[in-house]
Amino acid sequence: MNSDNAILSVSNLSVNYSAADGAVKAVENVSFKIKPGSTFALVGRSGCGKTTIALAILRLLNGQGKITGGNIIFDGVDLLSLAEKEMRKIRGAQISMIFQQPAASFNPVFTVGSQIAETIMLHQGKNKKDALADSVDLLKKVDIDQPEKIIRRYPHQLSGGMLQRVMIAIALCCRPKLLIADEPTSSLDVATEAGILDLLFRLQKDENISVLLITHNPGIVADRADYVAVMNKGSIVEQGETESILKNPSNSYTQSLINNVAGKINL
Repeated sequence: MNSDNAILSVSNLSVNYSAADGAVKAVENVSFKIKPGSTFALVGRSGCGKTTIALAILRLLNGQGKITGGNIIFDGVDLLSLAEKEMRKIRGAQISMIFQQPAASFNPVFTVGSQIAETIMLHQGKNKKDALADSVDLLKKVDIDQPEKIIRRYPHQLSGGMLQRVMIAIALCCRPKLLIADEPTSSLDVATEAGILDLLFRLQKDENISVLLITHNPGIVADRADYVAVMNKGSIVEQGETESILKNPSNSYTQSLINNVAGKINL
């Protein structure tokens, strides 16, 4: 563990994307730390750079994205110094990610059980039979009924809410130290959203997992996050304890975000 007791420390991170007319700054000099077992939220409108930060942490930026400065230290390890082979041992095992669109994250030609089992076999070295048995146990943990039947179904046969539960099961199968949840309920209705968030944060508490929550909704931040950083146009405009930031924002952009959900924030 780092001496400053942070499971993740991002310092002066900058990311550019190449474009026809030159480089575009997507993230500029972003710094934040996540304490073990806590929930840290990145909040801001679409396009402000939140997802780019998540992909940079996992080193999953596409060919057009490039980290141009900064450091990313995870559990005392400099992620930007690792060879890809070493990064693969961390990605999905010690750091997992839940993506915005669950349906797009699954291969349509394989059953959900085989896709959960594949992750278990990759990171835990188990055989397929044992990995499938573990898959059933994981689906029980995320409150899916009849998991023995569900593992034999294909992604298109499940609802969006159920697919998101399966994705949470995959993300937690290796008991990661850090979970990145990128707009985990953006494609779900309000009732399903509440259930998914309750599940996610119950499991976080049970497993003592640190969470980086990415959202555009300050209401979710108020209910779920210990700390928050507000992003605008690729930079953090203010950050701190959630209650302090949302009750007494010092930045006009933060105030505008809060005003958009007036009456929906409980502090």
